[in-house]
Amino acid sequence: MSTARFLLSLNHDDPKVVMLGLNEFKQQVIKEHNAVVSIGYNGRSCVQGQDTAHMLHPKPSKSLTGVLSEYIGKSPQIEELFVLWNLPGRDEDRALSSAHVACLASILHCAKSNVSFCNSVVSRLLCDHLKALHNQLASGNVELIHSTLGLLLAMARSSEQNCKDVFQKLNLSSQALDAVVQKGKAVTWVCAENNQSLSTDSRLLVILIVLLVLEAGDETAMLELFAERSLMRKVMHSIGRDSTETLNIVLPGILHALQRNQILNSHLHDIFDGATVRQLVLLYAHKEESVQQLAHDFMLQLVDHLSGVSGTGKRRGAGPASSGGGAGAAVSVSRCCSYIVQHLEAHTDPKQEEVLMALLSVQPHLLTKSIASLSTLKTWEPVATTEYLGIMRFLSQLLRAAGVDAKSKAQLRAAFAPAAAASTGAEPAEKNNQQSIINALINSWIPPGLNKKDICKMLAHKELSLQKVGLEYVQAVVSRLQRVLHEAGISSHSARGNHASAANNNSVVASGGALVEHCVTSAIQTYLPDFQLLVNMRSRFVKLMSEKAETKAVVTATTAAPAQEKEKEVVDDFDFNIDGDETEGTSAVQAEVAKLAPKEGAADSLSGTGTVFESLYGLLLQVVETYLTLSPQSVSQVKFDILRILDDYMSWDNTVSTAQASLAVRKLNPEVLLSILRVLRQATTSLEVRWFGSQDDAVKMLINVIVAEDWRGAIKRSVLAKLMLLAAPAIQSISRSSSAEMDVE
Repeated sequence: MSTARFLLSLNHDDPKVVMLGLNEFKQQVIKEHNAVVSIGYNGRSCVQGQDTAHMLHPKPSKSLTGVLSEYIGKSPQIEELFVLWNLPGRDEDRALSSAHVACLASILHCAKSNVSFCNSVVSRLLCDHLKALHNQLASGNVELIHSTLGLLLAMARSSEQNCKDVFQKLNLSSQALDAVVQKGKAVTWVCAENNQSLSTDSRLLVILIVLLVLEAGDETAMLELFAERSLMRKVMHSIGRDSTETLNIVLPGILHALQRNQILNSHLHDIFDGATVRQLVLLYAHKEESVQQLAHDFMLQLVDHLSGVSGTGKRRGAGPASSGGGAGAAVSVSRCCSYIVQHLEAHTDPKQEEVLMALLSVQPHLLTKSIASLSTLKTWEPVATTEYLGIMRFLSQLLRAAGVDAKSKAQLRAAFAPAAAASTGAEPAEKNNQQSIINALINSWIPPGLNKKDICKMLAHKELSLQKVGLEYVQAVVSRLQRVLHEAGISSHSARGNHASAANNNSVVASGGALVEHCVTSAIQTYLPDFQLLVNMRSRFVKLMSEKAETKAVVTATTAAPAQEKEKEVVDDFDFNIDGDETEGTSAVQAEVAKLAPKEGAADSLSGTGTVFESLYGLLLQVVETYLTLSPQSVSQVKFDILRILDDYMSWDNTVSTAQASLAVRKLNPEVLLSILRVLRQATTSLEVRWFGSQDDAVKMLINVIVAEDWRGAIKRSVLAKLMLLAAPAIQSISRSSSAEMDVE
């Protein structure tokens, strides 16, 4: 088609001829500029494998040329196309109107290199034909709506200023255009050049316009874009119902806009408000796995962006970090993160859990909100259901994994280290506020509705699964308190403790350790189980382990009598002395004991060996050790000899020889033994432990050891003797792999 023929068709009296001329001119312009793929269906590009930038800003392969260049040369204002707006019957002829705006869109798309021309056309359209464009969008005709949106896309892509003008002057947020934003009838279009099929509805085209506004908008545009019932909110509050094709455009498009437009850093909470985050979380339950993964990848990248804006650095090493945006951006990031934490269902989905953990790694102060969001149970009365156990396990994991926020450390320093706090410019806390700070800290790690009574019921429950999650939770709380105090540089060691360890940890307070211990003890007694309950649990576990061992012995006796006789021979032949000289058979026993020792590099867990009762007992011992470290006072208040934990687990009376006792040790769980030794080591540091019994017992033992020829007959089968037995050469392999931990201070 020549320019003369095109102008002739535009001046024809028959609307059908005009429409045919418009369509033929459009097709020729697109073909001459190799823009069939880039313009796609009404501005939705169909370039395969394109990135987000090319999707939002597709460009023709050639600069202005051919019939379009000739036409603009003859008619710089394309007056003939503007005259068509006043053609009688044009607005009623939907096909003609569609062809008209589609032709204008193709001209703007292919003439993008001629900036002044595009600016002139866009300005005139917005000035003279705004109402007509608005009416076409509200017409209800799918073809006309899509063509009009295609024209708006071409106008918005011509320049950043034109993009802002299109959005602000057209008022796309009008209620009259609500139907355009909703998911409507999709039109399937097949590209003639690459045979790619596109299914497009009006909502998808609107989303492309929104993404362009996000990328180019200034502060004024943002205020309108994020207003109540605005276009952006209409789009984002319903993305949970979008098609896979739409989601593959909108989610990467938002991330692209965030990276390009720094103004958005102060409006992150507007983009990702509560309703939007809820829609994103719903995508994790989408029927298509690809959508679930898309949502997950988007959330992780969003966390990376939030960490970059807040100045905490990238969570992962993918891509450049985003630059900060001042105080306004920091507030926006904080609010956005709060929305995410509030709506994530991390305790039910490992992928959402990954997002939450990534978020807490850069925003640790959100731990409290994360815990508060777990209050989904009607009651915290312990019951062995999948939901209850899952929430308790996840709660413990949160407390173990989350970092310590700077505010908590600053409060502790101000309360217990006023001199150090003053050096950093912090206000020292009042003395009567010290206890409330520790109380508030522990209370923030307890979900609303869960109280000390419920925790105690968990530990005393007959269901082992509830006891396990209860112990894990208590250990997570006290371990986190220990970690927070350590990172704040606060020592909880009192005067009877080891002040050298506090100095080695660069603690800023040592003399005030008694005050810290008093506050910690009071807080533990307020929110967590008393040590007496742990003692009661110990008695139960010891009984259960004993019954299990007796049952196993009966079964073994009936099935392996010959083996027992052979073992008896080995026992009778085995002996050793205090100097470590070994008699015949010792090497065989050492080899067997070595098999029971924890493997090098193995995790400090009790779940891999022994019975379930030993596993729970080991977990209980970890809790006891932490209680001893943080609050020796709460332990000493209970009339319990801490040395009994070794007595209970390692039987050795006066009727059993040393050699027999040594072989019996081989059958004990080495990990439980290590846990017991850690507890005894901490007890020796924190409490007044009578390893030698009473004064008379100690004097008698020392005299007998000095005078008697054989030390084994010189002392009673006491806890100290059992400790010496464990330290003997034949048994050293049990603790050799953890020698660093077992050094008794």
